[in-house]
Amino acid sequence: MQVIQKQTLVYLDSEDRLQLVNQCGDGTVSVFWLTRRLADRLVRALFHRLQQEGASLLDETMPASGPGSLSPEPVQEVGDAPHYLIQSIDLSPLADGQQLVFHAPGCEARFAMGMDPIRQWLAVLHNLYLHATWDTVGVWPAGFDAAEPQADFQVPAGTVFH
Repeated sequence: MQVIQKQTLVYLDSEDRLQLVNQCGDGTVSVFWLTRRLADRLVRALFHRLQQEGASLLDETMPASGPGSLSPEPVQEVGDAPHYLIQSIDLSPLADGQQLVFHAPGCEARFAMGMDPIRQWLAVLHNLYLHATWDTVGVWPAGFDAAEPQADFQVPAGTVFH
């Protein structure tokens, strides 16, 4: 199983889906594709899980989520990087965060995030939803639905978090 250290999220209009460019601890790069249907399920499940754990995610997400608070170096896709279509994602609680395990034919990868990276990841994902003009009602909590995309948010360059 791959262990993801860094990930860049990009919305590709031509594909109408999200591209997750992953860098593992050994330096290898892989590309995952995330459909809107599965992204919707992931967002709802992640917020549900965080609410169960009593995380005050919404109030703390919005102000701390600016791109300037994230690592400036995106993971670059390399020509021979394998591509995988994610078919399912498992969530597991950690002491201070969550672990996502991505399942695709021929590949499994896990990505552990603390609370601050989760907040950043969700803010980036929300910006991508807005850029894609995907409906956020019923998927994102009301505080996110009212948010405007950040003016300095660059798409499709992506944003890195770890």
